[in-house]
Parts: sequence; structure tokens; C-alpha cells
Amino acid sequence: MLQLAQSLDRGAVFSRLQGRNIALLCLQPDEAALASLEEAASSLGARLARLDAQSWLEDSADSPALLRMLERLYDAVDCEGLPAERAQALQRQCALPVLVNLSQTQLAVKALAPQLRALRSPEAHPASLAEEEVLLVQALLVSSLGA
Repeated sequence: MLQLAQSLDRGAVFSRLQGRNIALLCLQPDEAALASLEEAASSLGARLARLDAQSWLEDSADSPALLRMLERLYDAVDCEGLPAERAQALQRQCALPVLVNLSQTQLAVKALAPQLRALRSPEAHPASLAEEEVLLVQALLVSSLGA
């Protein structure tokens, strides 16, 4: 993942996710975290749609209809704020990559940021921590979508 983030840093792949659609199945969205995720994905060419998960959680009879809709319209799903058992059930049932709380990866991303910084060549412009975090989230998206 670090090597992928490093290649994204060199600006080689703006359209790596061009034409890809990602559903953000949100229960209680953290606006700041989702904005960061949306920025990371859209800068690679992906389109994101926020979907309210509340009605799906309340009525399990809608699950087959939701699965069909997700599989027809999207290339991946990110479950934001859903109970772990519901997100895991969606991962088992859905024929798409289903990510869980991708916008909440800050701890893992913060742990990898120094390693990404160490891979930079000395003549490369210094990146801020926020830029490094975006690159790592982008690398997660690209590797999850097989792009």
C-alpha cells in the first residue's frame, strides 16, 4: 500500500477511478471525515453517493432490494457508522467490495504516514500530514477496487 501511495504522490493516475461509483451507506455521518474521503476519491475520478442506512437497518425485508440496487449502480460500498454485524452481513451477501468505515481509518493512516514520508526522495517537495493521509486513503480505495 505504501508503494501505491507513493506512485499516487507522483501524480501519475488522476483518472485511476474514473467512471467508478462508490456508495457511502451512512448511519450517522461524520461530516469532516466523509469530506476527506470524498476528496480523496473524487480526486482519482470516482463519484460518491451518500445513502441513508437508517431505513435499511429498521426493515430487514428491504435487504434483497438494497443488494440489487447496490450491485447494479455501484462498484463498491463503504459502510459508515453501521453496526459491525450489519456491515459484515453486507460483506457476505454483496457481490461488490464492501469497505467498513473507510473514513475512520485515521489511526491506521497516521501510523503509516511516517513510513510513506521515509520513502520520499530527498528532493521531493515535503508533503503535509494531511496530504500523506489523503494519499494513503486513495491507495486503500485503488487497491480495494482493483483499479
